[in-house]
Amino acid sequence: EFLAMDLLRFFEMIVMDYPNIVSLVAVKDQEHFMDVYSVLEQGLAHFYIFREASPLEYRLNIKNGIKKIYDMVLNQELIYKVKSYNEKLVSDVAQKDQKLEVMNQEKNRYLNFLIHELKGPLSSAKGFLELLLGTELTREEEENFLALTVFNTEEMLRMINCLLDYARSEEYGIELSKKRVALIKSFQKMEASFGIIARNKKLELKIEYPDKGWMVNLDPEKFEMALSNVVTNAIKYTDKGWVKISARKESEGYLLEVADTGRGIEEEEVEHIFEAYQRGRRTNDIQGTGLGLAFTRKIIDAHQGTINVKSPGAGQGSLFRIYIPF
Repeated sequence: EFLAMDLLRFFEMIVMDYPNIVSLVAVKDQEHFMDVYSVLEQGLAHFYIFREASPLEYRLNIKNGIKKIYDMVLNQELIYKVKSYNEKLVSDVAQKDQKLEVMNQEKNRYLNFLIHELKGPLSSAKGFLELLLGTELTREEEENFLALTVFNTEEMLRMINCLLDYARSEEYGIELSKKRVALIKSFQKMEASFGIIARNKKLELKIEYPDKGWMVNLDPEKFEMALSNVVTNAIKYTDKGWVKISARKESEGYLLEVADTGRGIEEEEVEHIFEAYQRGRRTNDIQGTGLGLAFTRKIIDAHQGTINVKSPGAGQGSLFRIYIPF
């Protein structure tokens, strides 16, 4: 008769070597095999032993049973992993297809939008040129029409350049050619570029020039492009009043401010104003790509600077602040 102590020792061996893997069922004889077979098939017990078996038979049966269980577990894990990976692939492909569809719709929407935006200044420029060619005008009227024609053509060029520059920056980042320059030169260019435009809109362009000795290490072309984007928006979205450009020196850099008495920005739009293709609800009647401020932030970030905006609300003007380190 098989000793209970020997059986207990075998069980202890199994538990120590294979914890949480195998369950054992002791049956009286082979007649009980069918009684436990269904239980074994359901996974409630993984192996069975006969009371009449010898200790060696017990050991061999248990080892064979454990190997069988181990192989079964590995196969089940492999099947589960393959199934899970396949489900993930199917899900990823579906998500990418959906994303591509959204991107394609967005591309078509934006192309239609850009064509519409370019049509406005192009039609205006054409109209002003036709007036110059076919109408008797005073010298002052001719100069005004020419200035407006130049403004509209520059606006179209700015839109196209902004689109190209933003796409290039998305792929390659912003490359800077820094040099030491006087900050006042950028302010002088702002007055030369926007003075006539502001006067034609009957706006006052206020410029508080920095000291001639205020030097800064930056890429003049890209920095002036960023500043121009901010000033352009200030003038475009201000119907009456003034636009003011100023700067002050701080401990480790310069803080530039562009303030206006324009249409302002609604509170819920402020946090999205520097995102690509974002335009406020109050700007639908004015041409624009929705990329100017997004590209401006990229340029300022590349200079290790910051840009932010504050607005009391719709119709109450805006204040853009640009910080550039020395």
